Amino acid sequence: MDDLQWVSTGGDAPPPAGVVAHGKYASALLKRMQKLHDDELHALSIVATRSLMVVLGNAADLPWVDGVRYCAPHETARNLWLPTLCRPTLPADLLQTHLAQRTGAQAILLWHDPACIVPLARPAQIHQGLLHWLTRELG
Repeated sequence: MDDLQWVSTGGDAPPPAGVVAHGKYASALLKRMQKLHDDELHALSIVATRSLMVVLGNAADLPWVDGVRYCAPHETARNLWLPTLCRPTLPADLLQTHLAQRTGAQAILLWHDPACIVPLARPAQIHQGLLHWLTRELG
C-alpha cells in the first residue's frame, strides 16, 4: 500500500475519532495522557505498535498535542479509518474489503505517513498502569 495515492479532504474533513502519533509525538501524547484523571482516561482506548500509537474516543475527549494527527472512520465505509486531512484516491468500500480480507480484522486504520495498516478491532482501555508500561516499552 506504499504506492497508494492520497488527496486532501479540503473543507470536508470529518470530525476526529482518534489521535495518531509516532516517534517523539507518541512520547508527548503519552505524557499528556498521564496528566488526565481516571474518568477522562475511561473515555479513551488505545491500539499501539512499535511505530504508531492510536488513541480512540469522542472528539471532545481526545487529548490534543502539537504534532499529532487525527483519524476517523470513512463516512460510507465505517470500518475503514483514515486520516482526517487526506484520503486515498481508490474507492473506500473496495479498500475496506481488501484490507479486511488481508488482515482478518474488521476495523482497520489505513495510514499514510508512515505508510501502515493497523487493525483497530481490539483497543485496550486506557489506565495509568498501561500508560506507564507503554512509556517504558515505546520510550
